[in-house]
Amino acid sequence: MKKYIQFLLQDLENAKSIIPPKPNYKLLYPDHPAFQFGLDYIVEWEMSPEIPMENLFEINVDQFPKSELLTTEQLEQVIEAIIELWEAHRIDANMPESIPPEIMYNVIINQWSEPFAYVQEGFMSLDFCNYRHGQCPFGNEYCDCNNGKAEVFIDFTPTDFNSN
Repeated sequence: MKKYIQFLLQDLENAKSIIPPKPNYKLLYPDHPAFQFGLDYIVEWEMSPEIPMENLFEINVDQFPKSELLTTEQLEQVIEAIIELWEAHRIDANMPESIPPEIMYNVIINQWSEPFAYVQEGFMSLDFCNYRHGQCPFGNEYCDCNNGKAEVFIDFTPTDFNSN
């Protein structure tokens, strides 16, 4: 496994230099009002297509071993490499401060194949929690979502407002 992790870490390092082609937003959305004011980056923020990390970074989610097969040191190495990759692409991960590496690794890997809006202008933040009590991917023990108030978040669904 040690040799495999070295290859994976090298793949993550190589992915730092991957720069996907940027869509021509002026061609795609010529009438967007932001262009009139020289705010081209706003168009990208609003209209960027969603792409899974595995497509963006050319590393399939299946290339990541299950957490239980890795030592704590290996988990930490892979997590650090992923965070460095994200930083190279101006992606900030919004995660609790002190969570065990097994949980952090699993949350990251579970997100790897989920589409997200990647932008090349400015920074973007990944938010892993949906702020619903009991549903935090870090578990209630480590959840600090919504400034520690995730337990008071109320989830309204359209059926809550139907009058019969």
